[in-house]
Amino acid sequence: MQNTNGEPFWQTRFYERIIRNENELNRIRKYIMDNPVKWKWDRNNLENIFM
Repeated sequence: MQNTNGEPFWQTRFYERIIRNENELNRIRKYIMDNPVKWKWDRNNLENIFM
């Protein structure tokens, strides 16, 4: 909390997670690799406002 003046410094809606085994690690890796591809269709992508 150094130099935060009491303001939150952690991103909301995010949390730490312990990766417990190889299968979980591989699933997370796949999510990270596939996620940018899905941005094209994401409702928060401003390019999709008129779709």
